[in-house]
Amino acid sequence: MRVIGLDIYRTFAQVAILEDGKLQDHGRFSMDREAVLVFATKVLRGVNFRHIGAISFSA
Repeated sequence: MRVIGLDIYRTFAQVAILEDGKLQDHGRFSMDREAVLVFATKVLRGVNFRHIGAISFSA
């Protein structure tokens, strides 16, 4: 199973992916429309969205 974690800020998002027991820093992307679409097509390809987990917010 693959778990994708996002820390989302006003101008960028930081990505971490846990897959097969290995945690990988997947870098950042800016929060403009084009960058979000590139992230979605490259990283989220094949993701089963029926298993979306909880969302947590920190101040």
